[in-house]
Amino acid sequence: MGWLAFDILVSLGLVAVSSRMGYLGVHVTLHPPDEAAKPKLKRQFIILAFLVCALTVVQGIRIGISQNELITTIKNNPPKVEVTNNIPPATVITDTTKLENAQLKERAFLLAAQIRKLSGEERNEEMEMMSRDIIALMTGILANGSESEKQEYKNRSSREHSEMSKRYVQKYRDSYMADAKSVRESLLKKLPPGSRYGGLVWAYDGAFGEENLDKVATDLESLAKMLPDT
Repeated sequence: MGWLAFDILVSLGLVAVSSRMGYLGVHVTLHPPDEAAKPKLKRQFIILAFLVCALTVVQGIRIGISQNELITTIKNNPPKVEVTNNIPPATVITDTTKLENAQLKERAFLLAAQIRKLSGEERNEEMEMMSRDIIALMTGILANGSESEKQEYKNRSSREHSEMSKRYVQKYRDSYMADAKSVRESLLKKLPPGSRYGGLVWAYDGAFGEENLDKVATDLESLAKMLPDT
């Protein structure tokens, strides 16, 4: 029997024993037993209480083992987002309206790849910070520190997450935003009226981090795919 099945059985056992204790408590309250029945009920309560304690201890041990396994996994195999590093650096095209369709499509796909690379870098850094927070929660300062130390860690972690997100938003705005808006506008002008849409224009300002960067990249790719080569 696997550990998952064992953990489920322990949880079900706790539910069953606790339910039985609750039922006996209500039954005794509503129907007070006579003197002859009290020893039997007392033995039942003692046995049930022992089972609850034993199952709780077993469950606690299993949770501790699972946490240690998770921490070991995180330490030995920190989550990584693969980022392709052979994408050319950002270049700004001042007038994309003069590009031929094939050139504009090529520019849109390249720009989308550059934005996805930036999004992947942000996601990778975010995952590393989350891994650090998980370790702190299970075995570090959030598990063993004083209340003031825990609060200080939470404040610092929140500040670092916020600053990291702002830093990547600024990177996008400095290197890609103007070009992305220009390429998108040029693509829309070349598409038939029925294919034009403006629903994602808000995402091009770069707010909300990697989620919106992925939306921008997907939007550029979708528009480029709709544009014929000639």
